[in-house]
Amino acid sequence: MEGPRHGTSREDRLWIGLPNGNDAQLSPTAGAVPAGYPGGVDVEIRDAGERDAEVLAPLIEQLMHKPQTPEQICIRLRRLAGTGVDKVLVIVVGGRVVGVAGVTYSWLLHADAPTARLMSIVVDEGCRGRGIGRQLVEASVEQARNWGCDRIELTSRLERAAAHSFYEAVGFEHTSKRFSMPVELRPV
Repeated sequence: MEGPRHGTSREDRLWIGLPNGNDAQLSPTAGAVPAGYPGGVDVEIRDAGERDAEVLAPLIEQLMHKPQTPEQICIRLRRLAGTGVDKVLVIVVGGRVVGVAGVTYSWLLHADAPTARLMSIVVDEGCRGRGIGRQLVEASVEQARNWGCDRIELTSRLERAAAHSFYEAVGFEHTSKRFSMPVELRPV
């Protein structure tokens, strides 16, 4: 499934800086930048595929702060594609993947509708603050709607203050505290 494409008024567009030094306008709700703008930069949100592993590895490394290989990303993409409940989206600006979001959903014992979870989201460091992350969140929310979810949630490491500000700016509320415990795997 390709990401949503919406028409927006000129006032609704945000400016983005591209890696090549050019600027373009970007709609905060995804879609194409006007062709009349110099450079005619297209913006697309689409499903990630194994062909994206090479560019996703450094993006995930920016998120996790530890080395990632394209091989690891390929294995994870294959695993997620096989679940039937996970979707990985990439945002492509001017032909370059500049962000990724992974979204999933599950049924909970205490809820009448499934809950979506934004399991990962990262925008390339050089492209942050320009509406790209907002588009990925909006595409993830749209996917959650398509699944019949009545909410979308995420967790974020405590030290990611800038990310926390972003999440609140796009509509997330700080509603809980997460606890985590490692589980030692048994040899098979």
